[in-house]
Amino acid sequence: MALFWPATIGATSSATLTSARWGVRIAMLASAFWFTYWVANFNNRVPTPIKTSDGKYTQHYFEVDRNSQRIQIWETWLSKGSQIFDGHYTLTEPELTLKGAWKDVGEITLQLRRRKVR
Repeated sequence: MALFWPATIGATSSATLTSARWGVRIAMLASAFWFTYWVANFNNRVPTPIKTSDGKYTQHYFEVDRNSQRIQIWETWLSKGSQIFDGHYTLTEPELTLKGAWKDVGEITLQLRRRKVR
């Protein structure tokens, strides 16, 4: 509490102590803003799992650029790892088409259609 509200009103303190208090105040606020930004933009997305040929569901890291309609997929969720797909997409309801290079496969075109939910 003394950091934000000194115990004695009107007490004089050294310039170093005043600067240190302001530095700590700013650092605390910056940390709170950074953490909130991180939670809102990176830590709140649960990726859609992709089923592999051996029947396992795995989660990957995706980056989508809406302006250029580019999509990139990496091996590991949140830490990227090696890139497994680099290409472009087109979205026309109810279909999503991906065209690009898939690691160890080469050029592919995937057409994904939204299923009707009962």
